[in-house]
Amino acid sequence: MKNTIKKHSPFWVKHLPLISGVVFTIAGIVNLFEEANPIGKFLFMMFLFGGSVNLLIYFYYPKDVIISWDEEKLEMKGQQLKPKSFLFKDIVDFRFEKEKLILKSDAHRGTILDIKGFGDGDLQLLKSRLAVN
Repeated sequence: MKNTIKKHSPFWVKHLPLISGVVFTIAGIVNLFEEANPIGKFLFMMFLFGGSVNLLIYFYYPKDVIISWDEEKLEMKGQQLKPKSFLFKDIVDFRFEKEKLILKSDAHRGTILDIKGFGDGDLQLLKSRLAVN
């Protein structure tokens, strides 16, 4: 059975790449019709490029940060380039701080996960699972 908790982020934070992508694309198109000189064409291309990059980010990457776990591993994926995965058997120690979860694998390895925005009940569920290990 897989448990999952989601980060609760405001609407505008979750959809910021969509908003900025649309604004940049509209600004690029308006700039194309307003300017006839080479600098205007360059600005059109830059605004259009920025808008398309933001739209690609919005539609390609997940919008929510999700921590999920099953019997053998803990995964964190979302608004980042690569999902992070940790085997429970490798986690030696863990510590919850104000807005961070510190996972320690051995004497020389560990990682810090940002848990700001997750609900207290969800974090208690995660803490109980980590304590079983």
